Amino acid sequence: MNFLAREVIVLRYTKNQQRAIDHWEGNLQIIACAGSGKTDVITRRIANLVCTGVPTREIVAFTFTENAAEEMKFRIRKHLQELRPENPEIGEMYIGTIHSFCYQLLQEFKPKYKNYDVLDEHKRILFTHFRRNFNKIKLGEIIRRKYADVMNFCFNVDVVREELIPLEELPKPFRECFEYYCQLLDEERFLDFSGMMYEVYQLLINDKEFAEEVFKRYKHIVVDEYQDINPLQERIIEQLAQHSKSLCVVGDDDQCIYQWRGSYVDNLITFSKRYPDVEVIDITINFRSSKVLVDSARQFIEHNFNRLPKSISGWKEAKIKFEPGDLYAVQFRTFEEELNFIINRIEQLRGTKFVNNKGEEYALDYRDIAIFFRTVKRSADSYMQAFKERGIPFVVKGGGKLFEQDEVILAVKAFAF
Repeated sequence: MNFLAREVIVLRYTKNQQRAIDHWEGNLQIIACAGSGKTDVITRRIANLVCTGVPTREIVAFTFTENAAEEMKFRIRKHLQELRPENPEIGEMYIGTIHSFCYQLLQEFKPKYKNYDVLDEHKRILFTHFRRNFNKIKLGEIIRRKYADVMNFCFNVDVVREELIPLEELPKPFRECFEYYCQLLDEERFLDFSGMMYEVYQLLINDKEFAEEVFKRYKHIVVDEYQDINPLQERIIEQLAQHSKSLCVVGDDDQCIYQWRGSYVDNLITFSKRYPDVEVIDITINFRSSKVLVDSARQFIEHNFNRLPKSISGWKEAKIKFEPGDLYAVQFRTFEEELNFIINRIEQLRGTKFVNNKGEEYALDYRDIAIFFRTVKRSADSYMQAFKERGIPFVVKGGGKLFEQDEVILAVKAFAF
């Protein structure tokens, strides 16, 4: 890295952020609170690896979603344009989800899987619900042929693989259906997400030739959102790390919200005990939120028992101003009171002047307001109806009602017929 680029970095990053960026070998654990700039830090670190001469094909960066992968690719290219403008491309670097990485490995190193297709969550449910397949798996012996029941069966299949549950510990009726399901997928040349990860893990520990090819290629491993990693994914990471030059995991145990999907927060909490010579770096300054919001969140989350100690703080130079009433808790006697309060509050906020951390002033609009629900499917309908009646535009994400749409129901019934 040239001296000029080094000077730019020093001016842009905090001391701990810079330490994380400069850590290029060995095991690194970055504890990154919300709004701490962790994506910029890990993408800068990856760009630095490339600038020191690490071949791009030796780097693999795991993200929780494909959208996060695209954001990471964009940021790495941006850093490379600054650090080595003559060649800012990411080349053969893998950036994406763990299951997509496993699918890529299977297709590249195991000829058998070159003609296999992937069943995503929706396709898998349709495939399993299809009458012929439902009967081949003998699911009628344990569940009804209902979408909810089929969905639960698929969920339990994932649990068995991701939790690495021995088959002999399963109830016999479910175990037989599980085995028939796996056999049918193989016959039809399909892979589901947990299946491709489980297959790669088995190959890494049992197929010496396959393992050597993988270990020889990937030398620098980065794992984003490490708190959301499940046991099967952690075993894959362990295998890769044993033969790598560096392993960098980034996460925050306070943000682990996917236990119901199989994530295991102890992976993060015990990382420094399970891996040798770990350097732990906290980047816990929140650059996004006002001081009072950060302080309130910290005081709340500190009541958790099983968590890593950390000092979360707001950015001292933040330009977001706090006024009494910006943060409050309200209880209501009825749901209607709650609904009316929120609708009225949204209309009051619209047009209010707001100054962001860049010092930019603008008037709040509907696009600046968000409502979070425990589940959109069960809790949002009344709000959506109220928004329509009051003429408030809105966008719903995470509705999860694909199979309740009339056109989808019709299409599924046509296939079943």
